[in-house]
Amino acid sequence: MAIIALAALWLVWGSASPSHALDSMDANREKVSIELGSNASTGYSWSYTVDKPDIIKEMSSRYVDGTVPRGHPLAGAPGKQVFVFTGQKPGKVLVTFSYARPWEKGLEPAQSAVYIIEVYADGRLAVVESADHAP
Repeated sequence: MAIIALAALWLVWGSASPSHALDSMDANREKVSIELGSNASTGYSWSYTVDKPDIIKEMSSRYVDGTVPRGHPLAGAPGKQVFVFTGQKPGKVLVTFSYARPWEKGLEPAQSAVYIIEVYADGRLAVVESADHAP
């Protein structure tokens, strides 16, 4: 019984574990999806900056709730934020994600993730480099 209670507490208050997952690391895509671990119940969310905004365009951004093994959403469970980008013109772009509470101005983010996305002349994209950083 105690183990079940501890597991439930971990699911409700567990950390966001903001690591990333990519749907593709190859150049045969017309879009790139970047998934970042998140927990909306903590107030933290991912935002990003782009060094050359004319090279890529965000097509969508959404939060996906965490689920328990039977597939039902669980309030407070870690989920993920999914960002989808398409190419606008050939080139390489640096995308820097920050995991922070939007109302806490002037503080370092709890986590960051950096991606270099390359857009090829035929419009296909690839993530050519990525790194996670914790303060």
